[in-house]
Amino acid sequence: MSEEQGLAKKAPVKAMWIVMVLAWVFFLLPLPGTGIFIAGPLNLAAFILAIICLTRSSVAQGVMGLIGTLVVSSLLFMFGGALMIGSALHGMDKKHSEKVENVKEDEVIIVSAVDLLKAYDANEVAADSKFKGKIVEITGKVESIGKDITDDQYISIDAGDPIRSVQCYFQESASSELAQVSKGQRITIRGKVDGLAMNVILKGSKIVKATEKDVQWKAAKPVLQALLECRGEDRINDPALQPLLQPNSEYEWELTPPNDFTVFGLPVQKITFVNTESGAGILYTSIIPGKTINEIVAAAKLKNDEHGFYTRGSKCEEGEGEGSSYHCHTSLSLSQSNDKKLLGLECAYGVSAD
Repeated sequence: MSEEQGLAKKAPVKAMWIVMVLAWVFFLLPLPGTGIFIAGPLNLAAFILAIICLTRSSVAQGVMGLIGTLVVSSLLFMFGGALMIGSALHGMDKKHSEKVENVKEDEVIIVSAVDLLKAYDANEVAADSKFKGKIVEITGKVESIGKDITDDQYISIDAGDPIRSVQCYFQESASSELAQVSKGQRITIRGKVDGLAMNVILKGSKIVKATEKDVQWKAAKPVLQALLECRGEDRINDPALQPLLQPNSEYEWELTPPNDFTVFGLPVQKITFVNTESGAGILYTSIIPGKTINEIVAAAKLKNDEHGFYTRGSKCEEGEGEGSSYHCHTSLSLSQSNDKKLLGLECAYGVSAD
């Protein structure tokens, strides 16, 4: 046997092919990490063995080993990665398209999109315990309507964050319904919380149809806002208000508005109306939660008048002579409960006093 044949015999050709084939197998497994942490080192070992084959005069086997480790392995790595991504996306598609049915009304959690995201920001573990796997009903403004990379359709609801939102996924059968939704529209959606993945994810979502009460509030909203902000004349008899009022509520009533109802951009918890049939006139009061006096005064642009009250836009006429009275056609002022725990704004029409 010649010296050249002895060197070729000692070339680790068999080991190179075994290691390289093992690397190819792990490249093709659609499991996270196998391509980089297992197949990668094996392929490097096969590459080194191919170099050794070249140095030991087994040129043909060495060249084939280099081609296998550099070209074939790269192609298999990309193909395996595509398989893994496809598998993951298929799982996402299955998850997002889940249908939520037979939900009892008392099992539905009513929460705003803002509060839902805040809960996850504060403590994801606690939020999962409270919401994950449960059906929630959220109301908010539509941020976007679209499809993700798996072609699953969704509506993103503004949650008060510049980047994140509540992302509600729908089944393909809801396409025609989603086509009627527009950006900026206020909407109510019901779906199952799937946790936090940058956005809060809802799956199996459904658009909740507007109820008769929703339609009534939509019509009454601009009228009530004008009354509570003291814009224009008293419109207590406006037809848009009547469906919301109880019978025999000529002198006093109270309303709880929807979550999106605001006065001067401030959220309103409760609205009250009192017709005193006296000098106090007709009073419309909006109770504003979670705001300070300064915040309310600034939003409504109130000023501290000579009597020490925060008011704006009063149109008052004073009588002549000593002990005369004054009459205000409209007057917007800060409202406080006796214990100062409830703050709001009060619009008075036809106020008079001695």
